[in-house]
Amino acid sequence: TLSADLLKIDASVDEATLCDRQIFVKIENVDNTKETPLEIKKVLESLSQRSISFLVDLTNFAMLDVRQPLHIFDAEKVIGKISIRKGKEGEKVTTLDGKDLAVDESMLVIADEEGPLDIAGIKGGKKAEVTKNTKNIILTASHFDAVSIRQTSQKVGIKTDASKRFENNISAKYVEVGAMVFLKLLEKYCPESKIVSFIDINNFTDKEKNISVPHEFIDEKIGVKIGATKIEEILQKIDLKVSLTDGVFEVVVPEYRKDLNIKEDIVDEIARTLGYDAVEATLPQIKEKGEKEKIFNLSNKARNFLNSLGFSEIFTHALLENGEVALANPLA
Repeated sequence: TLSADLLKIDASVDEATLCDRQIFVKIENVDNTKETPLEIKKVLESLSQRSISFLVDLTNFAMLDVRQPLHIFDAEKVIGKISIRKGKEGEKVTTLDGKDLAVDESMLVIADEEGPLDIAGIKGGKKAEVTKNTKNIILTASHFDAVSIRQTSQKVGIKTDASKRFENNISAKYVEVGAMVFLKLLEKYCPESKIVSFIDINNFTDKEKNISVPHEFIDEKIGVKIGATKIEEILQKIDLKVSLTDGVFEVVVPEYRKDLNIKEDIVDEIARTLGYDAVEATLPQIKEKGEKEKIFNLSNKARNFLNSLGFSEIFTHALLENGEVALANPLA
């Protein structure tokens, strides 16, 4: 963890609902002329990432390692206070690839006192770009609102590795993890660097989910009788808190497991961890004999008869001038 004795960076988050966790770390005496270590390059190349520069490669490695996007600014090019805020009409960002993009009040930006430095979570700006001459940097690790990032990405027509991850709504807990991975790499490969200040603006609320799953339901869905002790062992192994009351497992799911929402999800985790090879393939029991639908049989006979006479059948949609439902992409 970062020392509480470090100086605080002059920074703020003006839109806490759109950025509920933000870390800024100022680091001095970095050397971006260093060659990226071969082991880092090999990992990047294996994941179809080209090597850009020593510092940028470390941020990309950290992102690919723990899925938390990171960004770095040249600290000498950041003027005054740094903030995360909405864009203002008339403001522009020149992106790292040289494109001039207009921003507005619907977009989130990271800005200094002179204006936007980048489009938050999507694309870095040229103004505070890290170069071979960079000696001091500001590392940023953020958790942005997924919907806001997607809307801005579509509006500016830019999709990046970072924006795609933010759109997937990764947990805010990874913000600190991603920052620490980068700092550990920097400590290893650039030991002369020094952390001088940081700030962690944390408005994130950890929302655990509670899911009740009857023991009988688990056995029925998986098709194998599993002991209560074994089920508890499996769930605890995958970082889920669990207790058993009157034949019902009460499972507490941490916030970062966004894929677990209903009791069937818990059953699937148990089966997956247990191993599908441990589940014997059996046909489901047919409890009731279904009745044939008379109207379907009659219409099917008519359909087959007309086809035998050479008719062709088409299915059309009835589109009205006005109705209860509006098409997102109408034909005309």
